[in-house]
Amino acid sequence: MLSLNQEYRPKFNALLIAIASGSPSVNAPEQIYNKPLATIEKDLQAYMRGERFNGVAIPAKFAIERTQLAAEPAPPFDVKLALADLVNKPGKQSDAEERFKELTRENPDRPEPWAGLAYIASERGDMESAEQNFAKAYSLGARSERLLWDYSGLAEHNHPHQAIQAFRELLTLAPERIDVRMELAAVQLSSNHAVDTVVTLAPLKEY
Repeated sequence: MLSLNQEYRPKFNALLIAIASGSPSVNAPEQIYNKPLATIEKDLQAYMRGERFNGVAIPAKFAIERTQLAAEPAPPFDVKLALADLVNKPGKQSDAEERFKELTRENPDRPEPWAGLAYIASERGDMESAEQNFAKAYSLGARSERLLWDYSGLAEHNHPHQAIQAFRELLTLAPERIDVRMELAAVQLSSNHAVDTVVTLAPLKEY
């Protein structure tokens, strides 16, 4: 939007220069466009709901890659995993669930099938099974932002220690997420970790 919208485009280069010069990316738009960030966000939401968008031609030359890359077959397990993900749609979740279960038996050390089972259980409303499968995927190394958030949210009531650990890892991946910081602080406070709560909330100027 900033680079293509008629209202924002004229000052887009100035915004890039400001950020490159060290101005924080949160403050720079407000300074350049003389608008509160909340107003810019509302414009963004309206832009995303629009039906017509501007385009721009970018002069670019692409290097010709002459390296011959040998084709290799994908590992059978990864093929089955991809098919399970494709099948995992409304109305076909039973099929997808069986595929994920088979994959957990074939290779119990891969986190992806356990995560797939967790999301299916969650959509079905079986939160206990969802949490157990999230925990299994997490223990096997799954660390996507989505999984960390969903797992933490389920674990914070019955297993707050695990939730705190997962929230901390998520905050390391996405330190700008205020919602994660607030959720982590809430779990720490309810677990009687007052000092940790203060440390978690310290970066926030307003909360």
